[in-house]
Amino acid sequence: MKNTTAKKFKYGSLSVVFTVVFIALVIGVNLIVSALDTSFNLRVDLTETELYSISPETDVALRAGLGDNYESFKVTIKFLDERDVIESSETALYVQQLAEEYARQYPNNISVEYIDITKNPGAVEKYLNETQTSVDRNYVIIEGAYHYRILHLAAFFITSEDTGALYAFQGESRFTAAILQSSIETPQIVAFTTQHGETTSASMMSMFDEAGFEIQTIDLAAEEIPEDVRILVISNPTNDFQGFDGANPDVRTEMVKISEYMQSYRSLIVLVNKSTPALPNLQEYLWEYWGLNYKPQHLISDEKSSLPGPDYYSVIAEYVDKDSAEDGALGASLYADISELDSMPKTVCRYAMPVDILWKEGGGLTGTRQVFPVLKSYSSSEVRRGEETLSSGSETIMTLSRDKVIINNENYYSYVLACGSASFTSSDYLLSNAYANSEILRSAMLAMGRERILTDIPYKAFDKT
Repeated sequence: MKNTTAKKFKYGSLSVVFTVVFIALVIGVNLIVSALDTSFNLRVDLTETELYSISPETDVALRAGLGDNYESFKVTIKFLDERDVIESSETALYVQQLAEEYARQYPNNISVEYIDITKNPGAVEKYLNETQTSVDRNYVIIEGAYHYRILHLAAFFITSEDTGALYAFQGESRFTAAILQSSIETPQIVAFTTQHGETTSASMMSMFDEAGFEIQTIDLAAEEIPEDVRILVISNPTNDFQGFDGANPDVRTEMVKISEYMQSYRSLIVLVNKSTPALPNLQEYLWEYWGLNYKPQHLISDEKSSLPGPDYYSVIAEYVDKDSAEDGALGASLYADISELDSMPKTVCRYAMPVDILWKEGGGLTGTRQVFPVLKSYSSSEVRRGEETLSSGSETIMTLSRDKVIINNENYYSYVLACGSASFTSSDYLLSNAYANSEILRSAMLAMGRERILTDIPYKAFDKT
């Protein structure tokens, strides 16, 4: 009986030892795999659209944007809660996993930190003082050598306006743009004019932000246009700009500032709508220098080619033929990527006014400027003023004017994008993947901005399961 008990104790002890050794081995293997994962990026992204993967476009953008600082840039991505809390949230986990992937791919440049601001509120005090922005655990801070970006977790996602559900992840474009913005000493700027009754689409401003621009507003009557402004936006003004003063040529009026700004090989976007009245000073500048003009109180209606609704003013635009000698290829280049699709998505221009092309090339003071149509209405459209039908047939809705100058064997460009539909930038169209409005605007930003800073990384739709 004693022998049996001794054997049981002996085998039981061995079983305990084997169990302890096995658990220790499992823990050891996990530690080794975790260490290898951190060093060699062993993680495999099995999601259908590779939500946690970083595309080659990010490295292209970082190399181009950072230039000589590519090898040495330093960025810290800061989550404002403990790691296990972040990982317990389904939406925060998407952002956290991608942040960790950036740190794995750029181990000498990018690090991830977790700060419990409940226990350590002083860790974010400087951001609160400098931005006067409330920061809580739902924010992520991307801090570089020169600047920092504070993004809400919701900014990494695209939400369906119809259902309110998350349908796409734009984490890569958000992180890459923020890394560039925080690591470049002088980022490029887009400035929106004010004090003329302008109305600006929040979705358009968000797209500029995602593309790596710093967004500013400017009162041209009181301020000069900063040298770092790459794109100036005039969005649906209702009051005119101060014109040239022939009696006092030294007076720096608003139009003088715009004209001088454009002579420095920069770009202008002008958006008008049904509420935009005649603005003689602005219109004179556009037709004299850039060969285009909009028609106030003229609205394009199209019974056959418009979205379903109470009227026919949500016009579906026709794309120009890139091979047409009449239209030219520059306008069509703004949707070159989607033109290869079997079925191109529609572009919608609500309450569109005609934009007339007054001359196609050779105009302006230099004689080197060209004007190209980008979007037109179909031949089934009509132009109406109130209840009166003025004409029928195709009308130009969006144009792209370009000036090119060669200095020291290098091309320098100025662009003017004019659209007769400020509603082209409405969130109804920019945020919907059913329409091509966002693709056209993004292409215009790429053409007008310095490509070394801009990012052109598409969002990733969630798995359809």
